[in-house]
Amino acid sequence: MKTIDDLGFNVPAEISKYTAHSAEIAIMILNFIRSNEGMNKKDFASLIGKSSTDITRWVSGQHNFTIQTLSLIEAKTGMQIVRNLSDTNRKVYLKDKIFENKSEEELIEELIAKNEALSSKLMALTKKYKR
Repeated sequence: MKTIDDLGFNVPAEISKYTAHSAEIAIMILNFIRSNEGMNKKDFASLIGKSSTDITRWVSGQHNFTIQTLSLIEAKTGMQIVRNLSDTNRKVYLKDKIFENKSEEELIEELIAKNEALSSKLMALTKKYKR
């Protein structure tokens, strides 16, 4: 079977990525529906508060989702669509050291230091207002 690449079209990278992301989100939604026994697109639409037509368009793999729509889906279903995308990006950027990856011990030490600083400020404020 021929693909669009076989036809010699130059598909811009942003279109390629858009199509891949839309298809990935559609698959996530379909997997959610299928993983809930007895659920169909109509039930999913009711859960989300949208029409069956909307869901059919979403799972076509060609829908241009807004952040608001993705947030609605996440809030109503517990799915983590944007989080999954963020996790992927974090892994990519960790290689380039854009994000700092700290160990659990380092994070705990940082929290303890911040807690101690806040406690000191609170004690100073308490003394100031007791007078």
